[in-house]
Amino acid sequence: MALTEREKAILRLKAEGVSDYRIARKLKIETPNVTRSRKNTLKKIEHAKEDLEFINSLKTERHSLCYLLLFGCGCFSRIRIL
Repeated sequence: MALTEREKAILRLKAEGVSDYRIARKLKIETPNVTRSRKNTLKKIEHAKEDLEFINSLKTERHSLCYLLLFGCGCFSRIRIL
């Protein structure tokens, strides 16, 4: 699952140290929406990180057949966010 442009903008501004209130004003949305979107985005990133760690463990354990089968069926399509 890819990050939306709004999610990316919120994370960029937050990384610059901008408060949720100021982000909301800049993007013309409500402050609770900024907070919720930021938290959901961080969850997406955490899930993608877990998927990558799992795939790397397969490569490390040399389960190349499983690795190829998983990628072949597109089971890990949400990794595209990176």
